[in-house]
Amino acid sequence: MAKRIITFNKSNIEGLPLPKMGDRDTYHDSKINGLQLRVTGNGVKTFSVYRWVSTEGKPERVTLGRFPDLSIEKAREKATTINAAIANKENPNDAIRADKAEMTFKQLFDVYLERWAKPHKKSWEADHHNYRRYIQDYTKISSRKLSRITKTDIANLHSDLGKTRPIIANRVLALISGVFGRAIEWGLWNKQNPAQGIRKFPEKSRDRFIQSEELPVFFESLAHEPSELLQDYFMLLLLTGVRRSNLMAMRWDEISFERKEWRIPETKNGTPQIISLDDTQGAMLRILENRKAKIKEYKARAADKDAGEYEVKLAANASKWVFPSAGSAGHLVEPRKGWERILARTELFQLIGLIAETNKWDIEKIQEAKIEAIGRLGQAISEYRDIANKLKLDITALGLRNLRIHDLRRTLGSWMAGTGASTVIIGRQLNHKSATATAVYSRLQQDPVIQARNKALTAIFGAAGVMPSAEVIAMRKK
Repeated sequence: MAKRIITFNKSNIEGLPLPKMGDRDTYHDSKINGLQLRVTGNGVKTFSVYRWVSTEGKPERVTLGRFPDLSIEKAREKATTINAAIANKENPNDAIRADKAEMTFKQLFDVYLERWAKPHKKSWEADHHNYRRYIQDYTKISSRKLSRITKTDIANLHSDLGKTRPIIANRVLALISGVFGRAIEWGLWNKQNPAQGIRKFPEKSRDRFIQSEELPVFFESLAHEPSELLQDYFMLLLLTGVRRSNLMAMRWDEISFERKEWRIPETKNGTPQIISLDDTQGAMLRILENRKAKIKEYKARAADKDAGEYEVKLAANASKWVFPSAGSAGHLVEPRKGWERILARTELFQLIGLIAETNKWDIEKIQEAKIEAIGRLGQAISEYRDIANKLKLDITALGLRNLRIHDLRRTLGSWMAGTGASTVIIGRQLNHKSATATAVYSRLQQDPVIQARNKALTAIFGAAGVMPSAEVIAMRKK
């Protein structure tokens, strides 16, 4: 069939006859070599360039766009550019194929997580959490092809997060930069890292820990935490001073009840650590015995005829992990919601305490008010704030809202320092690593470390008003 050659103009193209449904007619422009218009039976008219590419020895078709969305002038401009590329022995479809094959940031992050973070980073779960919480829904990065992510996109995300959470913003920036850095190293990305050169927000080292006057309300709030698993988790964080990731992944085969020890196979420093569970209050072992007893409860629920997949997985994981979950990790991964409840209750209890003191409530009325308010936490806090404001009470400093989970670790170290422990002893308990201290640690016996920690714990429990030791666990039954 002879080539249909016409001069592309608006009237000629609009006047073209339609082929029968299922067929397609092709027309060639008389002015630009290779420029075509393909017409389908339903009236769709599409510009393309169809040329032999000498480097490949075969014809290539490059689709330009539909008429009239793409004007004839623009179609000719694109066709001219493509013809120039072909004359330069370039395949115009190579860039298109490369674009289709190019990863999105989400796809690259998945590779980074499996290839690098999980095998090499003990904090890989933090990377995963930061991606899901702060990057995943930011479409200017997560779902975009890598070449379409600009430094401005990353800087805007960093700036938006930094308005309220500057440290988190810095961690997210570092994560994005690290993902691109690994991609460059692995040959998955051959351009500049777009996260480089963005200035981080200044960070101050935190010295926050639970003060003596804050301990009573913290312990009271912890005792009212509805999740016994989280209650035990946060208490053990405070008692041991270990990193939160190590405690979340605590396994039963790492614990010796006979020796009263927990052996962490590998910490953030890349070294093992032995934690004595022999505190003078006996709280650590009681918490672990309580967790051990929970295994039977989990198994009983899983054996129930109405048990679902959640109960079955939880029971199976409870035999391995001290703080089990039904998730893919098998153990507790993110305790943040429980922590937020604990901090919220501290404000609630302090609000009630202030109002009770002003109105001269007796102890029974105070306890009744607290119990009634716990079940509707957010609403109750709002109501009691209104009452306090009407009474013109100063409530600006109430609650422990600036307290972080990691501050429990800092609390133990601070109280050890306050009760006379040396920095070397504190470093040994918290597994801090430095070139100077390491040589000293190797000569230290465990006994003075345990004594110093237990002295601090005695002071903590005394300040919290939960002596004798039995009250630590019994509080939750009140």
